[in-house]
Amino acid sequence: MFYRNVRSHLVVTRRDPILNGRKFPTMRYVPSLGAVVVLACMVLPVRSQEAVRMSLAAQQAAEARQRERSTPHYNIKLGPWTARFQSSFALEAVDNVRLSEDDRQADLILRPQVRITSSWQVTDQNSLSLSSGIGYAKYLQATDLDNFFITPGSDLSFNVLAGDVVINLHDRFSLSQEAYQEPTISGTGEFGRFENTVGTRVDWDLNRIIVTVGYDHNNYLATTPEFDYVTHASELFLGQIGYAAQETAVVGVEVGGGFTDYEQQVLNDLSQYNAGLFSRYQLSEYLNFRLSAGYTAYTPERNATTNVVSRANAIYGDLTLAHRPHEKFGYGLSFGRQIQLGIFSDTLDLFYARLHQTWHMLRKVNLRTSQFYEHAEESGANAEILDRFGVGLELGYALTQKLSATARYDFITKDSNFPTENYTQNRLVLELLYRF
Repeated sequence: MFYRNVRSHLVVTRRDPILNGRKFPTMRYVPSLGAVVVLACMVLPVRSQEAVRMSLAAQQAAEARQRERSTPHYNIKLGPWTARFQSSFALEAVDNVRLSEDDRQADLILRPQVRITSSWQVTDQNSLSLSSGIGYAKYLQATDLDNFFITPGSDLSFNVLAGDVVINLHDRFSLSQEAYQEPTISGTGEFGRFENTVGTRVDWDLNRIIVTVGYDHNNYLATTPEFDYVTHASELFLGQIGYAAQETAVVGVEVGGGFTDYEQQVLNDLSQYNAGLFSRYQLSEYLNFRLSAGYTAYTPERNATTNVVSRANAIYGDLTLAHRPHEKFGYGLSFGRQIQLGIFSDTLDLFYARLHQTWHMLRKVNLRTSQFYEHAEESGANAEILDRFGVGLELGYALTQKLSATARYDFITKDSNFPTENYTQNRLVLELLYRF
């Protein structure tokens, strides 16, 4: 567990011998092309392979971004360029900002934010899009946790259509500090990281056969000095062949792989590959699902200071379902297993289940409920095995055509085989959103 004195930096006293007693230097911050473009756009009037340590929060943000882009509304139009600007202010009350069971600290957090979703139709066959949010979190008590953030799922994307080929160039980026988004972290509210993924994806439509290849370069940079050792770069590759059995159904095979290189020799560099099947079905206007399953293997190199190597070979899978059985009710379900890079170990074996429901019983009022469960196990000796459970309730109300209010409550509890890693957290958020 991490214990923090406000006047000194974190000292690792975690049970894993890889990290025991180490102190780590401060990293160099490297901005991305996408982040620079976002800042410029604040002043000036198809999906590729995900990063190898794609978190559940990032997946949810990507899905939310896709839903946002499907909304045709915009508030600025200059020729072929359209944009939608929004601003929000949130007041957040948290009863355990440092995720500690024994030394709980409550705080109020102020979160102003500006969001943009824009598109530029360069030609009839080429388009450039940008989606991002930038804000600041101000803690009234734990001021050492104050931070700027760029919302997960932010990206700059350029699409080119050439006959039957669609080429996508993208830069995806985020800047976050929320520690509760990582299952294995306890005892601190500060886990700063900047993620930037630059890559391309090519889809070739051969009537009923769809061939896809992709490449991503991912930089994962720790902005909290105590976690500098997780800073790394990954090269990721993707190949898919899909068969459109019907207009609404695609099945196929996929292969992928990559290499991860850490800046420091605390965790092992590793190579990874996966092979499996995937399918997508749009059974009706109100029901669709995605299914993927296969085999993945992570092979670490023996280059860390402890010379501990923990291979991870496992079956992965994911089933995602969206269903709207009634005009006033819908739900979504996602569950599966994935192997991802660890924070205190080479890899983390994660089983997850997420469920949400949307209710539209009253005009101008939206109600959303959610639940999630995670079971995770670190690789290597002296590994942590944990379970996390959470529930959420969100109520939204349209005050005017441009102004809406949201009240959201979230509860998370963690149960670990290391009792010092346990915690519970309650979070209440009140937010006003204005669409210009």
